[in-house]
Amino acid sequence: MAKIKWSDEKVVERIKQGYGSGSGMDYKPWIHVVNGPTSKSFAQRPKGWKTNRKHQLLSILEFHTFLFFEWEEAVIDIREQYPLNRTKTEVIAEKLGIKHPNFDRRNTKDKQQVLSVMTTDFLLSVKNNDEIGYIAIAVKPSEELDKKRTIEKLEIEKTYWEEKNIKWGIFTEKDLNDNFINNLKFIHNHKGPLPQFERKYFDNLSAKLVKGIHENSDQVFQYFFDNFDGTFNLEEGTAISLFRYCLANKFIMTDMLKPIDFSSKIKDLIVANEGNKKEGVLV
Repeated sequence: MAKIKWSDEKVVERIKQGYGSGSGMDYKPWIHVVNGPTSKSFAQRPKGWKTNRKHQLLSILEFHTFLFFEWEEAVIDIREQYPLNRTKTEVIAEKLGIKHPNFDRRNTKDKQQVLSVMTTDFLLSVKNNDEIGYIAIAVKPSEELDKKRTIEKLEIEKTYWEEKNIKWGIFTEKDLNDNFINNLKFIHNHKGPLPQFERKYFDNLSAKLVKGIHENSDQVFQYFFDNFDGTFNLEEGTAISLFRYCLANKFIMTDMLKPIDFSSKIKDLIVANEGNKKEGVLV
């Protein structure tokens, strides 16, 4: 898909096509990786745990922030590249005495000047007891916050959400623990069952793995995994994949702020989490 040639008509067309609307699996981000203002080498399109769709993330920092919110159980929906009403941001910019952003003329029809559709990096749906609220998140490298123009655009965004009585905040790399993010990257693609097994057998294996981990806490993890694969005649590495699945689904828990090191003893890595087990999932 080629870069979009923006015009006022193109903005109206994309709104009619449903970009920036919907929720969950049906949400259509305003910006997609293929036409976003980013290098493809930094863009990510992970399949979401909460939405069951591919997310359009324009930077490594956005991806890491996305993983953070995937792990948070209170977050029930993640909408990325969420568009702000252009008429409202124009009014806010004028009120604040700030120049409203324009699309890059290289990406506009006939190189005309066209007001940008500003976006918020993430709009989260958050469940608190039986109530659902929203939090808007801007993601920026900390060094960007020293730039006057960045702060001006963030001020427009902040005011936009304040007028809607929706919480707004900024995430930088300083808000994310490296070990936590590395652990999430290690397990994120293992939320679902391994496709080579029938579901009932897979659930049974997962239950045996969890039971074995709690009963052999003095063993070194790698030894336990090798022994588990051998005992059940599994392909080498299957136990580690089962472990990733169980951790992603919180059937077992570790201190996510520490590195997952399989040369460690089980008792040094696994913490009790009886309250996090999902009844009816493990046989």
